[in-house]
Amino acid sequence: MGAAIGVSIVIGLGMILLAMTVGSCDAFGGRCPAERPPLLEDDVFGMVAFGTVLVVAVPMFLSHPSKRRFVIAAGVGLVAAFLVGMIVSSAAHAG
Repeated sequence: MGAAIGVSIVIGLGMILLAMTVGSCDAFGGRCPAERPPLLEDDVFGMVAFGTVLVVAVPMFLSHPSKRRFVIAAGVGLVAAFLVGMIVSSAAHAG
C-alpha cells in the first residue's frame, strides 16, 4: 500500500506542477490577462483538480480501505480539488 500511496502523491504533485508551469496564460507567448474559459472546459482547472484528488483522496482511502473511508476520502478530495483548482486556475489566467 505504501508504494501505491507514494506513486499517487508523486504523480499528483507532478500534474499540479505541470499545470502551474504550462497553464499560465503567458507560457507560450500568450497575452495576459487572457479570457477565462468556462470552468469545465478549463484545462488548468481539470488537471490541477485531478492531481489534487491523487494527492489527497487516494492516500486517504488507501491508508485504511473501507466503504466509509471511501465516502470520506471522496468528499474531502472533491472539496480540496475544487479549492486548489480554483486557486491555481485563477492565478494562471490572471498573469
